[in-house]
Amino acid sequence: MTLVSRSARYYVPDERVHPLQWDLTVAQETGSASSRAALGADAYNAIAPYESLLLEMMGRRLSQVQKDVESPGFQVFDRRRMELRNRVAHWARLMEERALTGYINSNCPHLVDDLIVYLLAKGKGMPAVFPYRLPIVPGVSARLYLPAGLFDHDAVHGADGRLVRPEDIPESEASAPLPADLEDIHREVVQGGKTLGELSALRLNERGIARPGQWAPPFIDSRVRGPLGWLAARVGPQRRKAWVMRNLLATERTNQRRLGELTRGARLPENFIYFPLHMQPEASTNPLGGFFSDQLRAVRLLAEALPAGWRLAVKEHPHQQLALRPEGWYDALVSTPGVTLVPMDWDSFALQRESRAVATVTGAAAWEAWLTGKPAIVFGHILYQSAPAIFAVRTRLEAHEALRAIRQGRAPSPAEIRSHLGRLAHLSFPGHLDAYINPCLSPEQLDPEENDREIGRRLARALEYQAGESSAVTVDVEHKKKTG
Repeated sequence: MTLVSRSARYYVPDERVHPLQWDLTVAQETGSASSRAALGADAYNAIAPYESLLLEMMGRRLSQVQKDVESPGFQVFDRRRMELRNRVAHWARLMEERALTGYINSNCPHLVDDLIVYLLAKGKGMPAVFPYRLPIVPGVSARLYLPAGLFDHDAVHGADGRLVRPEDIPESEASAPLPADLEDIHREVVQGGKTLGELSALRLNERGIARPGQWAPPFIDSRVRGPLGWLAARVGPQRRKAWVMRNLLATERTNQRRLGELTRGARLPENFIYFPLHMQPEASTNPLGGFFSDQLRAVRLLAEALPAGWRLAVKEHPHQQLALRPEGWYDALVSTPGVTLVPMDWDSFALQRESRAVATVTGAAAWEAWLTGKPAIVFGHILYQSAPAIFAVRTRLEAHEALRAIRQGRAPSPAEIRSHLGRLAHLSFPGHLDAYINPCLSPEQLDPEENDREIGRRLARALEYQAGESSAVTVDVEHKKKTG
């Protein structure tokens, strides 16, 4: 067992832990001996289709952003590529030396090393499993599922480890009484007309607890915003870091000003598709969005397919750090025919309600809209992409087909919503995995100890199932070789 997380060592006895030096990232980025392992194209084949995702994911670290800001523009790509391949070579060698036989993560791969090891494991045919979540509704619901693969959420590992798809669940089971959390959502949202936010606020108030805050570590240190920030970037003891922060601050201010100019006086026609942007960087777009982690490409793909007279209403995420959008990005959005960029302070639920459909990469907005009988479009990989009247769009043809169906009035009926909620009850299970996002569920709704045990049991069963499938494939291949 090789552990990457410093905290993960507390989950297993010491004699089963092979500790991993935590300064690995620094060692690789500075080109020390640990990053000089040989790497052939054969090992890299598992990584190659996702190289752009990995290069983008490297930007989640402030240290990488600092180096990018300081590098001559023509060297940024070469430096990132060199460091990425150092990482791949290191992990490929380590996996070989330690004879790793599988991959488990406590969440969808969020960082570049997580994703590298996952892709290498899949490339070698190893079992690889992790849990992901349905949208958390504080005070109401927190649910997990184990997808068949990072880019395959149409099937999940059930309680016994076997793969289950929505169509595998008979209608008799789908129509059975819903679990308490999904029944609450069905009664109050689907039938009662509340939004998920209203239901959440109601249940939190009943229990007398505060709504959890969504927090993302700021890239820009607040101290460089003050009047002496420019001085710190020139003579302070950490002037290199302060100089980078000042560059990011300049980008933030440029984007803030431009966003205000481009959304001033925004108007929408009667027919529009609402596209709320994801906060980035986040796993919901990278890696789960795949190619569409570049949301500009998703916007342009959909805008091209719009019926005559329709518009695409795009709204920036309220928690987005504007320094992390490239300068000129908002201009690129509004230069796309059919796109209207709307102010960040416009009410998201009102836009959902008034739109013909909601589009997103993997966001909760599609789930929220669908529960109220609104069709939705998703570009990435998420469990509810297979629900009736949620259209998974990856190609130009799929974009045109989805919008044609929406224009003709395709929307989920109350019966379809109830039936699919019943399927989701079988495809997911009550659980919570993000320590940094408090689900605000009482212990009687989600017991912490049972939560840990259930996640562990399901991960183990899924790993065993995949290992058995891998063994069966290996035996079959060997048999064919021997028999000719």
